[in-house]
Amino acid sequence: MDNSSRFFRSDDPRSDRFFFDLPPHWWSRPYEYLWASQFVDCEQVVLDAACGICHPFKFYLLDHSKAIEACDIDGRILVADEILGDIAAVFGDDVARSLPIRYLENIGFSKASLSSLPYANGTFDRVFCISVLEHLNDAYNRYPRLWNIPIVRRILRRDIYDALGEFKRVLKNDGLMVLTFDFPRINLHYLKMAIRDQGLLFSGPVTFDIPDNALYNAEKRLLCFGAILQKGNPISLSRS
Repeated sequence: MDNSSRFFRSDDPRSDRFFFDLPPHWWSRPYEYLWASQFVDCEQVVLDAACGICHPFKFYLLDHSKAIEACDIDGRILVADEILGDIAAVFGDDVARSLPIRYLENIGFSKASLSSLPYANGTFDRVFCISVLEHLNDAYNRYPRLWNIPIVRRILRRDIYDALGEFKRVLKNDGLMVLTFDFPRINLHYLKMAIRDQGLLFSGPVTFDIPDNALYNAEKRLLCFGAILQKGNPISLSRS
């Protein structure tokens, strides 16, 4: 099991079929899904946070965990026909028609913001969030130096920080967060500050060096970073 937090490399294991045949333009998902799948087993209660409508990782989790909740801000996640319609649009009508009903009935779907999750404290063994946090409304992700000005925090949105806090709240004490990010859409300097100030720790080795063979999308000019986090000791917001 690779529990290091680092940039994905082009020679990392990948799977172009992950529950569904993945579209070619989903450039990082064959790597992200396969990597994240290492961290789940049949004894765990898991959350797929911001799961997407057609995205198949939640269906994989149903087959490999004890129980799964899946949430998204898009209200279509609550309507089976909408989920099937989105699967048909992306993967084809035959794929949607052949999806067993248990994938719609046995997942606990919720419409929710990542900064206000509808789950009790300490519910999950694993929280998965695949390439979503960097898209949240968070001024500090663009201007991380503002993080050290306490009065500004009362004004500007900090949704990445708040989402990490919610993940921590709903995670069991010995649980893990399994997260991926598009870079440079995620500001790693801010991410490190947010992790620290939420009282979280990287679980396992961590490096922020970009390898020569980093997975790279030339069209979008993006790389992909994966992080494994665990609960640490809460600390006050740092001004340093």
